[in-house]
Amino acid sequence: MIFVGAPETFGETDKRAEAHLLDFKGDLYGQEIELEIYQKHRDSRKFPDAEALRLQMHADEVSAREFFKNKK
Repeated sequence: MIFVGAPETFGETDKRAEAHLLDFKGDLYGQEIELEIYQKHRDSRKFPDAEALRLQMHADEVSAREFFKNKK
């Protein structure tokens, strides 16, 4: 899953890209990686608190896993 935008939930306005690699355990800091974007899931939005964001990210993960399961 890839987030592109400003993390407004935490009061930030600078845009960034964050990649959440499903089923990967390891450290990639300082390494160059290549990512592919297959589809846009939803628009970025501000959540009322970190817990609401966490719950949405869990729902996003379920949706992403379903997408890749059906893509095989």
